[in-house]
Amino acid sequence: MPTTLVPNPAAFPPALSAALAAAAPPNRIYVLLYATEDPATGKSWCPDCVTADPLVAAEFAARPNATLLRVATGDRPTWRDPQNYYRTHPQINAKSVPTLIEWGKDGPIRALVEDQVNDVQGLRKFLDHQ
Repeated sequence: MPTTLVPNPAAFPPALSAALAAAAPPNRIYVLLYATEDPATGKSWCPDCVTADPLVAAEFAARPNATLLRVATGDRPTWRDPQNYYRTHPQINAKSVPTLIEWGKDGPIRALVEDQVNDVQGLRKFLDHQ
């Protein structure tokens, strides 16, 4: 499973375009919005993101036909800003982190939000299209 780290909003459009251009069926593109790591701790400031990270990594490791874009949404003040790029992006309109979005050629297809990402069975069903 290829994973691309998207460290800031400026990097999102080119990373998404590259992933979409490289994807051929049955490959799937997923966008994981997560709270940026706190430099003091090395962990995300969001407890749900800390829980989700190893679960998502394990599930994607088992799926070679899936591409994951790990998108850092910013530190706490940046994420909470109503004008945050991912909150105002016309195709994303993020409300919570973590958010895992399946992304197709025409945009988002479906998503898991917050606690849904941390439900291993639900995450597997989502990734397996059940």
